[in-house]
Formats: sequence, C-alpha cells, structure tokens
Amino acid sequence: MAPRLFAPILETTPSPAATVPAGSSEKKLRQTIPVITPEIAARIESKFCPWMQPREFGQFWRGEANSHLFPLLIEGRLLYENKREYRAIFEKYPVPDFQFFVEYGNQPDVYEEKKTRLLSNGFEILSQQTVEDAIGRILFLTVFVPKSQMAVARECLDRTMH
Repeated sequence: MAPRLFAPILETTPSPAATVPAGSSEKKLRQTIPVITPEIAARIESKFCPWMQPREFGQFWRGEANSHLFPLLIEGRLLYENKREYRAIFEKYPVPDFQFFVEYGNQPDVYEEKKTRLLSNGFEILSQQTVEDAIGRILFLTVFVPKSQMAVARECLDRTMH
C-alpha cells in the first residue's frame, strides 16, 4: 500500500477569510499564513529533509535547532496502520537568539491549549497545515515565532517559497 499524505503541502489551514468576521484576530491570522500553490510545492520539494517517524523527527529538529536551524514549514503523511511520518524545511536562524516553537501531531485539545498559551505570550504563527488522521481527528503542524522576530522569519519563508 502506498503512503497517503495526511498533510499535503497543497493544503493549508486558512479557509476563505470572508467566512471570518471582519476585524477578528482569527481573520488576521488566516490572512498572514502563506498559501502554498502547486507551483510553489513543486519548487520547494527538494528543500525538505527526509521523511521520519515522530520520535526520529523530534530528535532531528532538536539537533537542527542546536545547529541554529529552525523549521519554516512542517509536512506529514500517514502510512499503514496509522503510522505517521514528518519532514520539514529548515533555515538558518535569521538573528542571534532566535526563538520558535514547533507543534505537530498532538490531539486538538492539547494543540489549542498550547496555541492559546503561545499567542497570549507574544508568539504568532509562521506556518501551519492541518491534517486528518486515520480516525478523522484534525491535527496541526505549526511553527510559532515571537511577534518581535516575525518579520525576519517571514523573510526566510518568503525566500524559500519564491
């Protein structure tokens, strides 16, 4: 059985901004998360690290962080028997003391709790994709960056995507 992507790079969290009330923080969030077109997906494919199982991926991105690299974008896929794999595109820290937080594969309630805490502590979402696992739960693959460092993080993301 061939692997089935459960976080295709072509799908991103933002739904049409028109469905969100004007002026709401949710509308602002959806307008800032980049949409990845098929053309961009084809161009950035070679920039991803290899696919890894969750534990290996966690160790890998921590090692990259120790080398002053951070994930710009995280992607996932579902294999047989609900086995998951992840990969990401990494970039050098744009400034000394760069900070980020990565969230992937947790239950929706755990994710929402962490997201609320991070947003209330001055973090914003740099990139995010939603995934549906084998039993229909929506999971998030998200990179958070402090608001004070978002401009330089977005420059990294823009360079990678264009």
